[in-house]
Amino acid sequence: MNRGTLLTAFGGTLLAVTLVSGVGWVAAQQGTRPESVGDGAAPVAKVNAEPGNAPSQPAEPGALDEDKKVRDQIKTLALQALQLKEQLQVREKEFERLAEEAEKRAVRRAALQKEFDEVEAEYQKLSREIVKMEAELAVLKRRAARPVSEPEAASIQQEMSRDPSLKDLSAELQSAQKQLRTVVEQGIGETTPLIQKQKEKVAELEKRCDALRASVQGEIIARLKVELSQTLRDRIVKQSMEVEIQKEVLEVIRSRRDVSARMLSDAISGTVGQRGRDADFDAKRDSLAKIQAEITRLQLKREGIVTPRMDETEAKLDLLIREIAELRKEVRELKSKK
Repeated sequence: MNRGTLLTAFGGTLLAVTLVSGVGWVAAQQGTRPESVGDGAAPVAKVNAEPGNAPSQPAEPGALDEDKKVRDQIKTLALQALQLKEQLQVREKEFERLAEEAEKRAVRRAALQKEFDEVEAEYQKLSREIVKMEAELAVLKRRAARPVSEPEAASIQQEMSRDPSLKDLSAELQSAQKQLRTVVEQGIGETTPLIQKQKEKVAELEKRCDALRASVQGEIIARLKVELSQTLRDRIVKQSMEVEIQKEVLEVIRSRRDVSARMLSDAISGTVGQRGRDADFDAKRDSLAKIQAEITRLQLKREGIVTPRMDETEAKLDLLIREIAELRKEVRELKSKK
C-alpha cells in the first residue's frame, strides 16, 4: 500500500470516530431540547427540563451494574494508557540521546570502513606480490636443477683477452712473425738458414699459443659455469629470504585487518540493536493506540452508542497499524539518509 492510500484510510478512520462521537453528543442533548406545545404557547422542556417538576425514574439495577463495570474498565484502561505514555516519554528522551550517539557512531563507522578498506587493499596487493615472487623462485629452482648452460662466446673471448700468460705468448708470437717478415724482405725471397730458423720459431710459437689458448679457454668456460651456478644459487637464497620476509609482513597486515574487521562488525551490530529498540517502541505505541480506541468505544457505550468490539475488528486494525509502522519506518530511513 502506498502512502496516499494509507493516509486516506487513516483519515477515514478518524472521521468515522468523530461522526460517532457527534451522534452520541446529539443523542445526549435531545433529552433537554424544548418543544412547542401549540401556536403562541411558551416552550417547555420535553423531559427533565425542570428536575423539581418531573420526578426522576430510578435506573434498573442491571443497568447500574453494567455502567459501573464499564466505568471500572475505563479507569483500568486509562491507568494502563497513562503508564504507557510515561514509558513512551522516557523512551523518546532516550531516543534523542541515542540519536546523538548514533550520529557519532555513524561517523566512527565510516572511519572504520575506510580504515578496513585501506588495510584490505594493502593486504591484497602484498598477497599478489608474494604469489609473483614464489613463481620466480620456482623458476630459479628449476633452472638450478638443470645442467649449467654454456657461457656466451663474447664473455669467453673477453675473459681470454684478459689472461696474462696468453697475452705474453701472443705478443711473443707477433714479434717473431714481424722478425720473419723482416728477414724475408732482406733475403729477397731466398731461402736462407736464418729464414728457415725464424720460420721454425714462428711455427713453434703458434703451436704453443694454440695449446695455451685451448687450455685457457677450457679454464675460463669452467670458471664461468661455476660463477653462473653460484649466481643462480645466490639468487635463490635471496629470493627465498625475501619471500619469507614478505610473508611475515603479510601476517602483520592480516592481524591489522582482522582487528579492523571486528571493530567494524561491532559498530554495525550496534546499529542493528538500535533498530530492535525502535521496533519495541513502535509496539508499545501501537498498544497505546489500541487502549485509547477501546476507551473511546466504552465511553460511547455509556452514552448508548454501540460500536464494534476490538476483537471483531482486530485483524483490520492490526493491518492498519502495521502499515502505519512501515510508513514510520520509511520516514525514519529517509530522515537518516538526509
